Amino acid sequence: MSQEHQPQSPEEAIAQRMLGDLSPREHRSFKPYEGRPLQVRARSEIFSAADLLSQDFPPVPWLVEGLIPLGLTVLGGRPKVGKSWLALGIALAVAERGSVLGRACAGGEVLYCALEDTKRRLQERIRRHGATEAANKLHLTLSLANADSGGVDQVRDWLRKADSPKAVIVDVFAKVRSSTGRGDNLYEADYQAVSVWKELADQFGVAIILIHHVRKAFAEDKLEMLSGTSGIAGAADNILVLDRNTDGVTLYGRGRDVEEIKLALRFDSATGRWESLGPAAIARRSDTRAQIAEALQDVEGDQSVAELANRTDLPRNTIEQHLRRMVTDGEVEKTSRGRYKFVTT
Repeated sequence: MSQEHQPQSPEEAIAQRMLGDLSPREHRSFKPYEGRPLQVRARSEIFSAADLLSQDFPPVPWLVEGLIPLGLTVLGGRPKVGKSWLALGIALAVAERGSVLGRACAGGEVLYCALEDTKRRLQERIRRHGATEAANKLHLTLSLANADSGGVDQVRDWLRKADSPKAVIVDVFAKVRSSTGRGDNLYEADYQAVSVWKELADQFGVAIILIHHVRKAFAEDKLEMLSGTSGIAGAADNILVLDRNTDGVTLYGRGRDVEEIKLALRFDSATGRWESLGPAAIARRSDTRAQIAEALQDVEGDQSVAELANRTDLPRNTIEQHLRRMVTDGEVEKTSRGRYKFVTT
């Protein structure tokens, strides 16, 4: 009696096809599928630098020119610093195909998930912006399930149904982050929690912005202030941090396609809009700092502190204090011990 043929599993079928590519010796040592998932890896493409240099690629697709590319951006800041005002301003500017912080925006439909707001508060803020043209292209929700309870699917459904989706803003990330995977490896858990949104952004070719909190502890690099591990920044395409100190409010940014930026901002309470004052190092330059910068620019090459003191009549310790901050801000370069030159942009 012939044995009845049993249908192959997908893994067994792949293994059977693989046998045809094996040598007789490899065939004898091949171990068939034994109930374990068969890992089939995609073949890596290896190419030469010459091939790469011969190709033409389209320019970086921006949501906000030079600030927010399509993909996944994390915008962090302390409570009440104005993150939500900035997020709403971005949403309205994209819906209007306008500008934000003096930068042009791509136009399209936006889903703004205001998970810590009320309808009354949102209405008041949108009216204060005076953004009536955006009304039909700005979509709002006050609730969203977390990522492993259907939140990602909710956003995916909206992206599929929208005519011209361009951006999704989730305010705040803590409300929707996955509750699974929070074991011993905190970095991996944070990385995965952001990656699910990054994959969604890439799938639909849109920008997704996650509004996030920052730690209370001081950090020299403001972009390392995001709450959680570096896995959050590692999974994102772009990081922005809004920070307030005695000098005012500064927007810090860095990303895969974004050069490091430090913008001085000012909030217009009458319109609810953030305005850019330009690079922080220039916008907040004191008279003393401006005098040092001018002296550095007047001479080709670098100068010592003593030479700067002779040119400006400023005390050497004052010059040294300002130079340290100017180096940190990228305005001045320290070329060797005790010598400095102005950085031209």
